[in-house]
Amino acid sequence: LIHDSHRKVKMIVPQLVFFDIQGIRLLGLSGWNSPSLLVTDSDYLEGAVFTDGFFVEVIYPETVDFVNLFHAAYGREPDVMEAEVFDAAGIALKIIRENAGATREKFRDSLLGIKGYPGVTGRISFSATGAAIKDAFVLTVKEGKKVQLK
Repeated sequence: LIHDSHRKVKMIVPQLVFFDIQGIRLLGLSGWNSPSLLVTDSDYLEGAVFTDGFFVEVIYPETVDFVNLFHAAYGREPDVMEAEVFDAAGIALKIIRENAGATREKFRDSLLGIKGYPGVTGRISFSATGAAIKDAFVLTVKEGKKVQLK
């Protein structure tokens, strides 16, 4: 497990090759998911697995629409923070529309009642304690490109 950013991964992985370290699967976290990860030396990362809370190339219709609209407006792909903010705003607007004039307590109860909201970061639900329940995007490097495993 390389628990660091894509910048550090790009420095560490060539060292593994230099010292002839083979037969291991590289694992990482969301800091790996950057457009610059595979700009050079993508062969070294073939088969690596990492996770993130958002992936622009997923085929969820909500995600495809969001990515296209975001790119048209800003000339670039959205990152995970922008996608999560979009989902949070969408959930808040949904609750407000359904409960116009409700109290904060009703808003909180409605938020806790969200189950399977079709967000751009995947299906979103909330536990009784208010924790978001979401599936992680499990990604790998295949033929020099980031692809979703799950």
